[in-house]
Amino acid sequence: MNNKCRFMFITAATVLFASAAGLSQQETYNLTGRYAEGARWLVDTAMKTELDFNITDIEGIPSTKNTISTYEERFYEDFSDVKDGDYRIKVNFLIAENTESARGMAEKTYADENLQNKQFTISLDNNRKTYTTEGGAVSGTAQSRLACVNEFTKLLPSAPVKMNESWNVKPEEISGLMLKGKNASFTKDSFVKCSLKEVALTNGVKQAKIAVNAKLSGSLDYTTDEDNNNTNGFKMDITLKGELIMDMDSTVPVSLSLNGDISIKGVENDPVKKELVGAITATGKISCTTKYTTRVTDEEEKK
Repeated sequence: MNNKCRFMFITAATVLFASAAGLSQQETYNLTGRYAEGARWLVDTAMKTELDFNITDIEGIPSTKNTISTYEERFYEDFSDVKDGDYRIKVNFLIAENTESARGMAEKTYADENLQNKQFTISLDNNRKTYTTEGGAVSGTAQSRLACVNEFTKLLPSAPVKMNESWNVKPEEISGLMLKGKNASFTKDSFVKCSLKEVALTNGVKQAKIAVNAKLSGSLDYTTDEDNNNTNGFKMDITLKGELIMDMDSTVPVSLSLNGDISIKGVENDPVKKELVGAITATGKISCTTKYTTRVTDEEEKK
C-alpha cells in the first residue's frame, strides 16, 4: 500500500470510528425495572453502620462509645399476577438479624422476630400496596420494612436515557434503602442524583452501571420502632456515593452498593422512667450492599 492509499485508509477509518462513537452517544437505553410472571428472586442485603458517640448525661458528665451495627437479610421473592404494572409478591424471609458490638463489650446477634422465618405477601393494585401474612396481622415494623422491598426501582429513570445523562430522585422515595423503614423528613438541600455511566458486557451479560450521589439531611424518627426508645427528632446528615447495576437483557437488578458518612445529633429519653438520659452526637460510616440473584439455582436453594 503506497503512502497516499494508506493516508486515505486511515482517514476513512477515523471518520467511521467518529461516526460510530457519535451514534453510541446518541443511543438511548430503557432502564425501567421489569417483573416477570413466575420469577423467583433471591435477595441478600448487608447494612453496616459504625458510629463514634459523644454522650453528655443530665448531670453534664461526658462519655464516649464506639458501636458497630450490621443488619443482614436474605429473602426470596416469588412473583405472580404480574400485569400492567400490578403484581403479587410472596416474600419469605430466611434471615433478618442484627449484630451489634461496642468497644469493651461482647458481640451480640439477635433476630428480628417481626421478619425472620416469616412469609408475607405484597400486592400492588392501581398504585396501592397491601401487606398480608398467613400468621395474622402484619406488624407496623414489618410493614415499614416491606415497603422498602425493591426500592431500587426508585433510582431508575422514568424515560429512556442517553450515556452520561442524569436524573433526580426524591430523597423521600429512597430513604428506605439506608434507613430500613425508619421515618425521616428532609431539608430542601437534600438530593439524590443518578446518571448512566456505562453499558458493557460482563460475563456475556449486557449490564448498565448507574452512579448514585446523594445527600440526605433532616430529622430521623425512631418512634416507629415497637420497642420505642424515644429518640425521635434526631438531626441527621448522610452523604452517599454508590452504584446500581442492571441486567439490560431482562431489565432486572444485579447489585446495589451505597457507601458514605453519617452524623446524628439529639437527645434520648428513658422509655421506662420517662426521663431525659442525655444529649448525644455521633459521626461515622454507613454502607449498604444488596445482591439480587434472579436465576436461582438448586445450589442457591440449599444455602
